[in-house]
Amino acid sequence: MNMIRKIQLSRLRNEEHFGFHSEFVKLANERDLSEGFTALRAIYNECYDKLDETMETVRKSDFTRQLEEADREQIYTYRRLRSAVRGYLRTSDQEKRLAANRTITVIRHYGNLALTSRDKRAYGLTNLMEDLRGETAADLQKLGVMNWVGELEADVAEYKKLQQSREDEKKTRYPGKSVDAAREEADAAYQSLIHQLEAQGALNPTEENFANLVFHLNTKIDRYNRLIAQRYGIMAAQKEREAETVASSSSAVPVAA
Repeated sequence: MNMIRKIQLSRLRNEEHFGFHSEFVKLANERDLSEGFTALRAIYNECYDKLDETMETVRKSDFTRQLEEADREQIYTYRRLRSAVRGYLRTSDQEKRLAANRTITVIRHYGNLALTSRDKRAYGLTNLMEDLRGETAADLQKLGVMNWVGELEADVAEYKKLQQSREDEKKTRYPGKSVDAAREEADAAYQSLIHQLEAQGALNPTEENFANLVFHLNTKIDRYNRLIAQRYGIMAAQKEREAETVASSSSAVPVAA
């Protein structure tokens, strides 16, 4: 039997997620496999239409482009802060090197926030700022990078302000529509349709329409799984490089001034 491959739809970003469903809905509607499949497909189509509508709402928002620009600013400042701290990991000044090690450990705790989703990034950066202000404030002063922390806090505050403005706009212009809720409904309907297909395939694994659908669907799933793996692989590699940098700098012998 041709098995349908698994995919963690929750790991896809909004546009990727919508892209996957847009490709699958076309595949599903090109074939009539059984009454059960047709009934579940009708439910799935309704969920897809709702997802399409909510995604269009986000695209049309007056604040979407501003949010994208604000997000780029906070990524830029975050990377400058991280680079500034990492620059002291190999300094001959032992006090600054230890301060950099303590600070980069706090930063590393949150992973590479530049590679997460926008909403997760804003949440992570907020918590990171709180930790830096609390745990390593003296170290940041010693390294002379407190200005980057203040700038990053301002960038995050601006992003959150725009985010709230967009939410307020959605409630006023498009009440009752949520991308997250639409995603969950579409994913649940997709899983129901997949379970139906798998049950149907177990009874008649050589049926041509079924085999053809599974082949094309698996091709698309493989492509999106590679996208997910690439993103998470980059994150894992970045964490490993940062860990190696911290480890090597911790064991480095200070050079005499």
